[in-house]
Amino acid sequence: MEIRFCDRCHESIPDADFDAGRAVTLKGRTLHVACALSRAVSSGGPRTWLGFLLTLATAGVATFLLVRELDRPEPKPSVSP
Repeated sequence: MEIRFCDRCHESIPDADFDAGRAVTLKGRTLHVACALSRAVSSGGPRTWLGFLLTLATAGVATFLLVRELDRPEPKPSVSP
């Protein structure tokens, strides 16, 4: 049994956490899942903001298209006498 420590919070990580999915190894670094997520969110920088703005714009366009499709009137059936 190898004792591993989180590279972010420096707490020990038991093997059971890896089996349960509460810890991961990414690029040779051992991290709790919560520490990995907080590291990803706090990385900052222009690429993070660009990705956020691109995601926001995509969500806005998708919402616009969905609302436009839902508001489209139904075609009237033609009645032949």
